[in-house]
Amino acid sequence: MKYIIRFFPEMTVKSRAVRQQQIKQLKKNIRQIVKEIWEPTRVGGCWDLLEVEVEEDAPEAITTQISDALTCIPGIHHFMEAQEYELPDFDRICELTLESVGDSLRGQTFAVRVQRAGVHEFRSIDLERYVGGYLFQHTDNAGVRLKNPDQLVVLQIHHQRLFIINRRLEGMGGYPLVPRKMWPR
Repeated sequence: MKYIIRFFPEMTVKSRAVRQQQIKQLKKNIRQIVKEIWEPTRVGGCWDLLEVEVEEDAPEAITTQISDALTCIPGIHHFMEAQEYELPDFDRICELTLESVGDSLRGQTFAVRVQRAGVHEFRSIDLERYVGGYLFQHTDNAGVRLKNPDQLVVLQIHHQRLFIINRRLEGMGGYPLVPRKMWPR
């Protein structure tokens, strides 16, 4: 399982140096907390998001603990539990999405939302329509409703990676805290 972490929005408007320092501190804080829960957890990321990766064989209790911990770390605006894949073609994206969310659409109205970063030969709305049509035909759903659906199917594409979002959780917000031992005297 992978957690995609979005920063507190005020961090993104800081100068480059301040933003880098705050991202570094947030990454350090996250690493320190999740390593206490599950040692093999990996924390990485870049300019606009951080990623926490938990091995597939981790017990469900561990992933629940990590989710709970991430909601309490200052500097995290929200985070998403996701499954990651190399970016395949449209048909394979449909199959992967069906495997991931197909059962949850039974008797529910739904809409598909795609967010992209990077250069691709397609538009987000093209993929939304394609996946939405596929899910409509291959699941026992109550139909497509673009406004206020019962279930929202969210796909994110970051360059050549596909993330199928399982759920989104809110974080604490605010700026990352610096441990007291690092304060100047």
